[in-house]
Amino acid sequence: MQIPLADVPADFQDKIAVLHAVDRPLDSMTVSAVCAACGISRKKFYTLFDSKYDIMYWYLDFCFSVSLYRIGRDLGWREGVKACLELVEQERAFFLVDYEDLVQKRGSYYWPLNARRVAAIEETLERRDGRGLTPALRLEAVVYSNLVPELIRYWIKPNDFGGVDEYVAFWLDCVPRGLYGALDLPGR
Repeated sequence: MQIPLADVPADFQDKIAVLHAVDRPLDSMTVSAVCAACGISRKKFYTLFDSKYDIMYWYLDFCFSVSLYRIGRDLGWREGVKACLELVEQERAFFLVDYEDLVQKRGSYYWPLNARRVAAIEETLERRDGRGLTPALRLEAVVYSNLVPELIRYWIKPNDFGGVDEYVAFWLDCVPRGLYGALDLPGR
């Protein structure tokens, strides 16, 4: 997916350099070690992130902002999910370095983004038809939001899927029907 320049934050290059400096689980790296590896000061680091754990939050939120959060707006389900997976794939080395911690602590890693996914879904529905989330759609949005980390975790680790298109089809089969229909863009 080609990301429009307007969607790339001004500090993207600095933040991605920090992400690339992570060469072992975040719990075993100090901020000083990350800074030394990417050639920035601690002061600069803390202008980019509140903590070392925000590195993963930032990248996933960036991925979601140009893919999953746009489903139902200007991307269909297939386009949005595929774009997300392709972006995660680009930084697979980062995720694999912290894979064990990611699996063990996925709640703490992903939890801040779950509410953002639900809010993005609600905002999309409000923009499209002014109705927002019904109680049933809210439940489906929450269930789906909690499922996204697991779907990404399975994509990151070695799997038997035949590639991104096959995995997109699997992911789409996991989306609750009502939510899928509410955000569907026919023909996309």
